Amino acid sequence: MAFHRVWTRFSPSVSPVDPSTPANGRDARFVVSRREETPWWLNRPRVGASSEHCVGKLEEESFRRRMARRIWHARRRTMAAWTRFGVQRMEDLGCETVGKIREARQEAERDPIHLAFLGPPGVGKGTYASRIAALLDLEHISAGEVVRRRVKERDCDPTLRQDMENGQLLPDEVVSEFVVDRIRENRRRGMLGYVLDGFPRTLKQAKFFAVEENLHAVFHLHMREEALLIKLLGRRRCSHCGKEYNIGDVDLPAKDGRPSVRLLPLSPPGKCTEHLTRRIDDTPDTIRRRFSIYNETHRPILQFYKEIGVLHDFEIVAGIPETLPVLVDACLQAIDTGRHEREAYTDQTK
Repeated sequence: MAFHRVWTRFSPSVSPVDPSTPANGRDARFVVSRREETPWWLNRPRVGASSEHCVGKLEEESFRRRMARRIWHARRRTMAAWTRFGVQRMEDLGCETVGKIREARQEAERDPIHLAFLGPPGVGKGTYASRIAALLDLEHISAGEVVRRRVKERDCDPTLRQDMENGQLLPDEVVSEFVVDRIRENRRRGMLGYVLDGFPRTLKQAKFFAVEENLHAVFHLHMREEALLIKLLGRRRCSHCGKEYNIGDVDLPAKDGRPSVRLLPLSPPGKCTEHLTRRIDDTPDTIRRRFSIYNETHRPILQFYKEIGVLHDFEIVAGIPETLPVLVDACLQAIDTGRHEREAYTDQTK
């Protein structure tokens, strides 16, 4: 008596069983049983099941495995963030902060978090944005990287690529559309929350983006200009291994109502000392000119977000290990406050 055997690992190469005829002569409903208390990984298709039932079971199991693998990788990235970003243990941030982070991650599944980090050159907005994104399991979106990647694609307008190579700024509408497209692409992949790094850069970009997306909080990171100047002048790069360091030692006392600033240098190892190089445009006059341009272009942007009520000023006075826990608390508080305000506004409009 010939009968077909349906294995757990079903593939299209296996000849399918007739769905209407059980493989072993019995009703498949009594052969393939499922109990609520049985774990899903033990409830696999068994001998005697119809092909349609097997394919459905295997597709469901494959989906659950993919989701479990994705959650495992997300947790692994988060745990790595604590040690990779200067926080050796979760307890270093405090039990209360860790509990708030877990609550924020759970709440983000229902209400995704949208943050933006702005700041002058050298303040470390990209550094802190990437760390906050890793801790809260959000997508870190750098406008510069998004534009460079899109310009390199084949379907991109050649004139945009030519302007980029010539060092010209792209139109505000184009940059904003690139960022919005990246956010939509992430949503199709299941990443709903994000942290914007250095975007928007103009008032026109801010207004265009406000039509498409809602930012829960915009953090303006700033530091005393003297400290920023020392930091930027101390930037070094090893021409041999490609790693970046900073030999600037910032130790400024309190002055004119501004707090003291203490930033330790990131010294290179002995093998890289002889291969250190610096950027040609890292000169005091050039850096001060960058500060002037930034203040001129971002003043209306900060005023725009201040009027909306999502702007938060944050002054950096220490290194990453000391600043990150304080910034995390500020982000969590801003997110929680923004949610309560939106809920209250929704209740009023009903």
